[in-house]
Amino acid sequence: RGGHIPGARHIPLAELWSARRREGGLADRLRAAGVGPEDAVVTVCTGGVRSAAAAVLIAAGGHRGPVLHDEGGMWAWSEDPSRPMQP
Repeated sequence: RGGHIPGARHIPLAELWSARRREGGLADRLRAAGVGPEDAVVTVCTGGVRSAAAAVLIAAGGHRGPVLHDEGGMWAWSEDPSRPMQP
């Protein structure tokens, strides 16, 4: 199945790498995506590698909410018909 997880926000890993170099950059980038400083963040990519790096960057960057990583990625998510997908 194609699509994305309902409510997902796309932030490329390269943007997180760039944002971490600026004071408050990660928080600013997350806020621009609609993520508050106490909100839970779940990182997901196609197979799990980039999202693992994103989770480390976000957590190490001082995000105060929980930071979780979906190890299976979109490959696993889209294979499970019980998981919602949005076109």
